[in-house]
Amino acid sequence: MTDATNLRLPRACFTPRTLWNLVWTTVRSLVVMASAVACVPVFSYCTSVPKRDPNYDTADAVALSCFFLFFPLLITGFVMTRTSFRRLIASRKRWEIMTIEHHRDRIQEWVRLFRADGTVAGELILRRWMRRTFTDDDTVVWFAGRPDKCGLIAMPGGRRTVLAYRSLWYTPPPFGRARVNPDGSYRKEGFTFIEQPDRERWVKPAPPTPEPKPEPVLYGGLDDTRFPSSRRLRRSLAFAVDILLHGGIAFAIAYVVGEASFPPHDFTHLHINALAVVGLFLAVSFFDRVIIQAATHTTMGKAIFGLVIIDRDTGVYPRARWLLAAWLVSTFLGAMTAMCLAILIFAQDLGDIDGPRRPERYLLPSVRRKDMHQPRATEDISVESAPSAREPVNQSYASVIEPHQHQGS
Repeated sequence: MTDATNLRLPRACFTPRTLWNLVWTTVRSLVVMASAVACVPVFSYCTSVPKRDPNYDTADAVALSCFFLFFPLLITGFVMTRTSFRRLIASRKRWEIMTIEHHRDRIQEWVRLFRADGTVAGELILRRWMRRTFTDDDTVVWFAGRPDKCGLIAMPGGRRTVLAYRSLWYTPPPFGRARVNPDGSYRKEGFTFIEQPDRERWVKPAPPTPEPKPEPVLYGGLDDTRFPSSRRLRRSLAFAVDILLHGGIAFAIAYVVGEASFPPHDFTHLHINALAVVGLFLAVSFFDRVIIQAATHTTMGKAIFGLVIIDRDTGVYPRARWLLAAWLVSTFLGAMTAMCLAILIFAQDLGDIDGPRRPERYLLPSVRRKDMHQPRATEDISVESAPSAREPVNQSYASVIEPHQHQGS
């Protein structure tokens, strides 16, 4: 009998069923992204329709729909397009035959991949929420990619191809399937075997008491010696310039695309929709603080004063998802501040308002660009503090691990 693990399977992109899945998911994501982009010219055209036009009511409804659909379609299209590219990259790898353990909890579906020798290759979450991909009877799958990071997983032959990836937000569930040891005995991962006079059973031990976590060492503060250049005034001026630029651009767009119901250069009868200005301000802020800042690590205002954005916990440039989270949290905090002021003025009762657990995590600091390209000054940092962002993470633990290794030897 031929060993199934020695078969040389084709690349995932050359499997007909997988190829059709890749084409369908890519086209679908591009359609959603194109719909988001198309909302901009459609909104501009519909807002320029004069009131005397017989189609004014229809154009107004279409413009309102484009206004509310733009951000959901843009974010959804971005996520779908990114997922499609991850599928395409993984499809260049060859299929591998692996065994799995399957777990379905509410809308999350997890798999644990095993190599031919029985070792765990990875624990991945599946990119599908609406229905199950595998059942408890499915034990053999095809996988293409990196089992410890991301890849395509499918039934033998390429059926039900989905993206499986390592989650950064969720903890894998305890699978706990009995495995065979090399000596022929059985073990159950995460459980302890107890033999009693009347029965034998697997018992899950009590979880260990978690040790208190040390306070995180934050980066980018005004007293942080790792970024020695002064920047207090630059931060304030950059913030003011960003606000003025975002507001000015939003006001200019609202003025240009608004209805020309007044004579040219007659600013005494100027009528501008305040709601449109607020929406355009948020759109310009999103484009500057998320899209531009993800590519250049700075905004228009920060670029004028030579500042860049860093992550408060790591001291390096933040990833795009943190920029999006920071923009959403700052918008939420701004709305909550306005609501609190309104309540203080009119109702005198604040009540309970829940916000993020660590709001400072989403308030990303700014530092001088030249400090990011120079060696960090770590002489003034205490031994208990975390290593700098440019050192390897495991380097701080070398002094703790090496003495124990020498004692053991």
